[in-house]
Amino acid sequence: MKLPPTFFYKFFNENTFFLVNKTIYDYKDAKGGAGKISVDGKTFGIYQGLKLSQLEESYFSNYDEQIKDYGNTLIQEIVNNEKSIQKDYHQLSKDIDSAELILFRILKKYFQQKNEVKVLILKQKNNEKQSYLIDDIVKGNYFVWEGRFYKLTKCKKKSLSLKINGTYYDIGERDSRQLKDMEKEYVKKIEDKLYTNLTKGENSLLRKVSKINEKKKLVDILKKGEYYDSKQEIGFKKDSKGFFATKKVKPYVLKQDGKYYQFGEAKIGLQLKKYRNKFQWFEPIVINSYIHPSLPSQNPSTYQRICKGNLNYKKAVAGMNIEDKVRTLLGLAKMHLLGGYYGASGAHHTLDEPQFESLETKDYDPRRVSNVR
Repeated sequence: MKLPPTFFYKFFNENTFFLVNKTIYDYKDAKGGAGKISVDGKTFGIYQGLKLSQLEESYFSNYDEQIKDYGNTLIQEIVNNEKSIQKDYHQLSKDIDSAELILFRILKKYFQQKNEVKVLILKQKNNEKQSYLIDDIVKGNYFVWEGRFYKLTKCKKKSLSLKINGTYYDIGERDSRQLKDMEKEYVKKIEDKLYTNLTKGENSLLRKVSKINEKKKLVDILKKGEYYDSKQEIGFKKDSKGFFATKKVKPYVLKQDGKYYQFGEAKIGLQLKKYRNKFQWFEPIVINSYIHPSLPSQNPSTYQRICKGNLNYKKAVAGMNIEDKVRTLLGLAKMHLLGGYYGASGAHHTLDEPQFESLETKDYDPRRVSNVR
């Protein structure tokens, strides 16, 4: 269902008039009125007509029932949308809390669009100045001719003199906007206003709509299975293995005994689960296919646990809230990959083993070098 057609296109396309201070002025071959226009020695009288606001008020009054029906369809769409999202939300429920932890509590991401709906109310409080939607579309003074808007600018008296209420105007350049585009913008204003009126107030749909939108964003991200904030260098990955907070380690170089070894990007994962309202975390792993002295496999493999050596993860994060625990554990895992594994008893391999020969390089970025020994 659509809104009833507005007056906008038809009125501005089929009429010729002057628009000054939001008031319509017609010109007639007669004397008197609110002013005059002289063209080639002939004078026409200028007569005041309706205000733009009256056209808008008439539209809302004449189509009151149809507009209410349109509003009811919006409400039904909100309800249907909520049912669909709640179904997806329920299916993903075991990972929702972990995703909210990463997105909202750690990355501080919030998906409600600021100023998503402008509060445009036709009936204002008694002490407030009345405002109208059309005022946001048609600003300034114009000569309107068959849907084209020509700007009026104040001037001194000239051979082509337009005088309205004691002020002279020049007819200047045309407004670049097309009438159809202006009408679309006006209809959008009405839709936003109606949407706001439906969702404002203490017991309104506004909070519900906001929550639905937030849930939808969260569900959409979880369906994709992965999210990463490259600026804060934290994200998450969800797959058949579970839900993981993630941190990417950019390509780097390890130096040992005068030799340099080039390593590609690593994706560290910290598995999270929520049990009885508390988050459980597991020791960090490297998710992508990787080979490294702190990883057990001699061949590139996925989902390998990073050797922690003598480090006690639980002691390292004791007393921290879950947000700081996630950040710290991912940071410690990164440190291990960048050479921190060396000297920690229990490292699986050393770089002089055969499986690392292919990583040896003389072409490297000095800024990416970490010294092992």
